[in-house]
Amino acid sequence: MNVRIGINPITWTDDDVPDLGGDIPLDVCLTEAKQADYAGIELGCKFPRQSAVLRPIMERYGLAVISGWYDGRCAEGDVDAAMAAIGPHLQLLKDMGCTHVVHADTSRGRHGAIWRPISEGPSLLAGEWADYGRKLAMLAERRADFGMGMAFHHHMETIVETDAEVGHLMRHSGEAVGLLYDTGHSAMSAGDPLAMLKTHLARVVHVHSKNTRPGHGGQGAGGRHELHGCRHGGCLHGARQRQHRLLRHPEGPARFRLCRMADGRSGTGPEEGPTADLCDDGVPEPRTHCERGGVHGHELKHLSGETVL
Repeated sequence: MNVRIGINPITWTDDDVPDLGGDIPLDVCLTEAKQADYAGIELGCKFPRQSAVLRPIMERYGLAVISGWYDGRCAEGDVDAAMAAIGPHLQLLKDMGCTHVVHADTSRGRHGAIWRPISEGPSLLAGEWADYGRKLAMLAERRADFGMGMAFHHHMETIVETDAEVGHLMRHSGEAVGLLYDTGHSAMSAGDPLAMLKTHLARVVHVHSKNTRPGHGGQGAGGRHELHGCRHGGCLHGARQRQHRLLRHPEGPARFRLCRMADGRSGTGPEEGPTADLCDDGVPEPRTHCERGGVHGHELKHLSGETVL
């Protein structure tokens, strides 16, 4: 399998909390993504939504558009309405050469919920999963007919959050519903990211990889943290606290290392080999967002399979 590594613009700007990095222009995001040797980037609030405008921008920086998040509402409506609502987004992704759309179901009120305790998040009743899975499979098949696969994103504060809920979704939906496997959201919901991956590997079409800070998980900490507070303070490493920094590998492209891992150790990125000096407290402050991990610094996107071919 050919795998390339891209990044999400949340490294510079948070779409849900725009004050985090809202002053950073798109030019900085793309320049630093390229400097860090990423192959592409997902869409975010700073990107133009017209392919005729966006394409020359991406070509100028030599970056691919990997995919883009979509707020689905399949649990609240019918398949026809859901397909009609996403039409412009699918067309943009298709125009930009994407093969999968990042789909998270924000039915029952995720937005605004980032200010509430995670334990109060939305959920489906046991008797609702079969109908929901059937509708989602129909929607995914319609999108596949359009030429765009579904990468379903299990996500905090949504109806598919925990490892168990991912299991329900995979069991009740069809093969057209691919899984966006996210290590951070699994860990934050007190799950087992490795076990989830082994269980659902055949359905994985897209991957988000994150560092997490032990002891700061949402459900694992008794559900007392709201998602907004975790972003600002805590559950995920943030470059505002300079918990880790992203450095280019000194001997070639697409090699990097993340210093100061979740357990306090230093470690290398996806490729072994000579590494830069340790990012310790004595190291001078990096000059750019890509060197210090950006505004959040916690989110690297490992993009796999057809998603990036």
